Amino acid sequence: MDTSTQNILRNKHGEVPKLTADNYYIWSKAIKYNLQAADAWNIVTGNEEPPAAPAANANYHARERYEDKQKNYRIRYNFAASTIYQSCTAPVQAYITDFPSPSDM
Repeated sequence: MDTSTQNILRNKHGEVPKLTADNYYIWSKAIKYNLQAADAWNIVTGNEEPPAAPAANANYHARERYEDKQKNYRIRYNFAASTIYQSCTAPVQAYITDFPSPSDM
């Protein structure tokens, strides 16, 4: 694999140059649009919170809808975290490894 392909993250939503000490502006724009295409950007910015749990007396359908929303949120949350992490070079990854959420990265 040549160096140019090692410095780019590719996924079904596009390409993101890996974050280095010198390319934050370009990386930040690319990662934003990539995560917007995945409907995960609002999770990163904190504008979308996990779905609220239904009331204790909620009916079966309300609980089922909640579980579906929770699963969808978790998938997008995990996609955001893994995409941000994988779009960083090894030195940057070492710095963000212990951050608990994509919004903290």
